[in-house]
Amino acid sequence: YLTARQMLDWLCEDIELFIFAEEDAFQGYIFFSYNVETGEGYFDFMGVNPRAQGRGIGRRLLLAAIRRCFEFPEIERITCSVSKINDPILHLTRSIGFADERTMCVYHRRMD
Repeated sequence: YLTARQMLDWLCEDIELFIFAEEDAFQGYIFFSYNVETGEGYFDFMGVNPRAQGRGIGRRLLLAAIRRCFEFPEIERITCSVSKINDPILHLTRSIGFADERTMCVYHRRMD
């Protein structure tokens, strides 16, 4: 994960950050990139303020980023990595047409 400062520092021609604010309060963001050479867009990070969840903010951010990626005719595919235990984001991505492609397993061990 990146901090807000790191996301801002990484912004460039093909990496963007959309922020959703309401009544001067931050409510959500999506950090994404696109590569016209490979024809692929990628959603790196997305978050919505827990008090604002369930109001369609994540959907609006995701759809805005999709529209932005497809402004470039070279972009043919958009991907993202989603935790299989994050039901809200799984539901959101599937509901707008993303399909499961593969499952990655992450292992960790506590050092006690």
